Amino acid sequence: MILIKKTLFILSMICISKFVLANNPMGLEEFGFCKNHDHISMSDFRNNLYKIKNTKKLSMNKSEFHFDTDAYGGMKTLKGKASKYFHLEKIDGRHCLVTPDGFGFITLGVNHIGAINERSPNDIFQENHNNDSKSVCFQARADLLDWNFNTVGYHSFHEIWKHMPAMASCYPVMNSQWRSEDEFSYADVWDSEFQQSVIDSITKMIHQASSNPNVIGYYWNDIPLWSLERARSKKETDWVSYIRSLPSSAAGKIKYIEFLKQKYGEDVQEIANLYGEIASNWSELSVSKFENIDYNNQVILSADYEFLRLIARELYRVHGETTRGLDPDRLVFGERYFLKDHPIEVLEEAAPWIDVISIQPYGNAVYTEELDGLYAAMKKPIIICDHQIPFAENGYDKIMWNEEESQEIAGRAYRQYLQVLFSKSYIIGYHRCQYVSRTVGAKLKQGLRDENEEPYTTYINYIRDTNQEILNTISRGKMELTAMKLDL
Repeated sequence: MILIKKTLFILSMICISKFVLANNPMGLEEFGFCKNHDHISMSDFRNNLYKIKNTKKLSMNKSEFHFDTDAYGGMKTLKGKASKYFHLEKIDGRHCLVTPDGFGFITLGVNHIGAINERSPNDIFQENHNNDSKSVCFQARADLLDWNFNTVGYHSFHEIWKHMPAMASCYPVMNSQWRSEDEFSYADVWDSEFQQSVIDSITKMIHQASSNPNVIGYYWNDIPLWSLERARSKKETDWVSYIRSLPSSAAGKIKYIEFLKQKYGEDVQEIANLYGEIASNWSELSVSKFENIDYNNQVILSADYEFLRLIARELYRVHGETTRGLDPDRLVFGERYFLKDHPIEVLEEAAPWIDVISIQPYGNAVYTEELDGLYAAMKKPIIICDHQIPFAENGYDKIMWNEEESQEIAGRAYRQYLQVLFSKSYIIGYHRCQYVSRTVGAKLKQGLRDENEEPYTTYINYIRDTNQEILNTISRGKMELTAMKLDL
């Protein structure tokens, strides 16, 4: 029976290939098949069909949508200005991305497509795709469009950037909150070698994006640990404490001693006493590691946030000048901030260099008060850059994020979340965390397909319908903005 099925499948593929050759002057090689028709595996046939099914134009199931789209998925009911790359406009009272063709675009994406090559516990990249990233890209693009997503989020294979809108990212600083103790580190932002490493990291990202108009914009880092209180709680250190613990010859330590002079004046002994040190001159104070500080002292905490601002100013200057200098026309989404770990001092220093505030929230309800406050303070559109609502799954005791009881309940929660979120006119997109489930440590990072790549069908049906509803509603313009039905 299996042999008969395989034979019928191969015969059907031959018929399809003849159709493609007859209707596509570029031939099968455009879809990844060998021009000389060498051996093609069953998996090659299966995966390359996704590209045959989905031609060059980005087009979701148009029978379900109330608007026509351009080649990028832009909604032709929302007219903006054409340009070289994606840009921002306010159309009918709503902040929108605008495609190069000049039409409004709300980005609905999925992150971590590249995580499929992580072995956890099974190696599906080898078993299902023969270590071929193109195979993954064909499948992922077909899935995303079928599920009414229109964007590839960060951590993806670059091949897919050719076929649909995508986000580029880099990691110039190793202070992401998820990093292990061995990986995590702050940096001396005034150190020339560190600054060169930032320049190199950003330059590599921009070269990868090249002149591809599908690349929407650039991310700089993932949930960096900025808040002094949060950092001291999680890591028993913080960026300011790191700088003042450096040797006296370090560029950052020199800046810190200069800051103390400007902040408190020339009375070294008084400053030393405040910070729990013994020093009679600046040279003695500069060699101190400041290990006896009373972090409950509000005078010190206030001063530390003043110096944190200087750290952010220098860091973002290097990031911003490099990014804008190499690619002045592309959008900058900056660092992906964990909600409530974005001190105002940091945001204000990032503001001159970024176009969008990127937020990773938590929980299954929208923090509308916090998001409203962010928008009021920064006057920039916001993207929910990484978030998900998972569900309980047999065999997994620990699941990342806040799980619901079932696929159906999680699907309803997803719908409610997006309805509330997009009732805010400053929200330009939502990107879901994870494409295929992978185990990270003792926790499942749940995707839209399980660890064997089987789809979570019930959950996906809710997501597909919700995404369609959101895009249809926004496509109708300003009068629908506040009239979005909240099914709570």
